[in-house]
Amino acid sequence: MPGRRGGSLVRRWLRWARATKEALQRAACLRPAIRGSERSIVSSGSSGCVDSDSDDDDNRMEVNSDAGEAEEAVRMVPVVDGRVPSLFEVCARAIAQDKRLVARLYYNAPLGIEYLWEVVKEAQERQEEFTRTNCTLNMRGCRDSHSVLGRTVGRRMSKCDRLVSLILDDCTGLTDNVLHGVAIPRGKVGLPHLERLSVAGCPLMTDNSLEHVIRIYGPRLKVVRLSNSGATQRCVKALARYSTNLEVAAFSHQLHVRDKHMLQLVMGCPRLKQIEASYCSLITDVSVMAIAKNLWALETLDLSYCDQVGPSIESLQQCKFLQGLRLQNCPRVTDSILKPVLQWCSLLEVLCVRSCPLVGMATIDNISSHCGSLRALDIMGVSADGNKALAVLAKSDAVRHTLKEFCSTQRVVLRMTSYIWELFVPQ
Repeated sequence: MPGRRGGSLVRRWLRWARATKEALQRAACLRPAIRGSERSIVSSGSSGCVDSDSDDDDNRMEVNSDAGEAEEAVRMVPVVDGRVPSLFEVCARAIAQDKRLVARLYYNAPLGIEYLWEVVKEAQERQEEFTRTNCTLNMRGCRDSHSVLGRTVGRRMSKCDRLVSLILDDCTGLTDNVLHGVAIPRGKVGLPHLERLSVAGCPLMTDNSLEHVIRIYGPRLKVVRLSNSGATQRCVKALARYSTNLEVAAFSHQLHVRDKHMLQLVMGCPRLKQIEASYCSLITDVSVMAIAKNLWALETLDLSYCDQVGPSIESLQQCKFLQGLRLQNCPRVTDSILKPVLQWCSLLEVLCVRSCPLVGMATIDNISSHCGSLRALDIMGVSADGNKALAVLAKSDAVRHTLKEFCSTQRVVLRMTSYIWELFVPQ
């Protein structure tokens, strides 16, 4: 029975791959519809572009049931800057969206999940770069008054045909009336393609406008940043209720957010990948347990200054794609709690345990042994000898390699002594 199940699984994947290939060939023969700077694949049911043979009729009848799903997967893949994604990228995106399939590949298949995730990550970064370049209105740090700011945003919006990202961070003149007039002019949707909204650092913003915008745009929103603004737990509840496709939620410095609000957000937004909840002092281990249980694709978690969080961090070992973990000033975090996370989260790139007094040399040893992808580490204030910790990290070939590669690609200047510099980046 196990052999039959394995064979049927392989045959099923082969049929799916063949159907996907045929769908891609049919889509490539058609001319893509061009709208401004964005292109999309328009596929039809005819297969005249693919050579047919009478001997292949049986095989085509066999994969006919999977062809519709493959064509639907092709339509869902965006073509960024005129570049059609490869077959492997299409398969990687489809695989990454299935929780059970990812777990099966991770534990049973010989395919390296790190390489698979790197392909998906590269495609996502390329798409985000295209969005930042062509479909973003960035007014960060504007010091104009509310009347001037409203006119400026309206004038710049008229020059952008497809506005996807609206960034208004640290705008001192941003008020409820300005945001309402920009996003919902005359009570209608003013930005039909809006997916990302950022109003962090705007103290004049309140729930009156933000909650209305979240309710109107609803499932379209993928990124919402409300950190250090006038928003309260009402906006978090609105995100949980209306923004079912949310991927990034940032609500740091929201002192009224409790576990019940976090549970609502986790259950209502199953696609969350990044959560920034630093300085939310009322969050406890209950929220972290819910995050680890439901958000299998979590990539970044920031719980700095959440002093009630502790043993539940161990459950984050279930998040195999975790890349960033910030636990600054969390006094209940210990070496034994971090050990399974460092061992099982092999994609971890950023780790911050600053001012965690119960973290010591055991964590440093685990980092040097298991964190081969680490690029940023903050261990200031832990209960370990600094010189000894740096010497242990320098002995790890993986840490030395990633740090050297990061320095060469990002051109980062490390402020260290010559001895430490020679340890990590040998000349």
